[in-house]
Amino acid sequence: MKRITLRFSLPAVFLLGVFCGCGEPKLTDDERIRAILTKGHGEWGPSGIDWGFAAVFAPAHDTKWRYVGEGVNVIPMRYTVTLGKIRIEMKSEALATARKESVEMLKPVTTCILAELPASLEYLYELHCDNKLKLYSADHPVKDLARKVEKYSVVATGYYRAKVAESVKFRREPDSAAPTISCVFPQNGAAGDKTTKSDTLPAGFSMLRVLARTPEKVKIKTWNNYWLYVLVITDAHDGESCDTNYGWLYGEFVKTL
Repeated sequence: MKRITLRFSLPAVFLLGVFCGCGEPKLTDDERIRAILTKGHGEWGPSGIDWGFAAVFAPAHDTKWRYVGEGVNVIPMRYTVTLGKIRIEMKSEALATARKESVEMLKPVTTCILAELPASLEYLYELHCDNKLKLYSADHPVKDLARKVEKYSVVATGYYRAKVAESVKFRREPDSAAPTISCVFPQNGAAGDKTTKSDTLPAGFSMLRVLARTPEKVKIKTWNNYWLYVLVITDAHDGESCDTNYGWLYGEFVKTL
C-alpha cells in the first residue's frame, strides 16, 4: 500500500495522470484528492461485507456520516482538504446526536489520509482516518488491471454485481477438481433457526461481487469460459455464513446483473 504524497516532481505528476498532455487544466494535489473523494456517489464506507460508518462527500464540501446497516441516523459534517489531509468536522449539535446514539468513535474532528492500493482487487484507494476507520469507495473499482490471487495471475474486473444462473460449486481454486467452500443459508430464504449447508451456490443467488477472472478462458466439457474470483456476501443477522467468503466460480454459471 502506497500513501499519496503531498508534493510531486514533474515526471511523477505525468505518471499519476494529473496532466493528460492534451491541454487540460492542471490539478493541484488537493484538487486531485477532492476530485477522487467526490467522484460518483462520493460515499466511502467499509470494505466488502463489513458493517460500519461511511463518510459521504459532496462536491460543495458538505459531508455526512451514515451507518451502513442498521442503527445510527445520518449525522451532518463538513470537510476541507489542505496539504493532503482531509479534515472532517462535526457541529456541536451533530456531535450531541452521535453521543446520544452512543457512537463514541465519531469525534469533533477526524483527519484522514488518502492512500493508493496497488495490490487490491477491489479498490484503487483507501482512506486512513485517525478514529481507526478505513474507508473505501465503490466509485473507484479496480478494472482491467493485472493482479495476483495467491499463486494465480488474474485480471481485475471492476467489482461488478452478478448472480448464479445455474447452481454451481464454490471452489477454493480455479479448477474443477479443487476443494469446495461450504456456506450456510436459511432454508427457503427466510431468517430463522433452520439452515442448510452446501458447497453449491443455488440458482438465482445474487449477493455476488466479481473481483477478477483468469487471463484466459478454460474449457470444461463443452463450455469455454473464465474462472471468476468472487466475493459471496452473507448476512450474519439471517444466519448466513461461509467457510470463507472469497472463492472461485466457473463463469458459465454466472450472469452479470
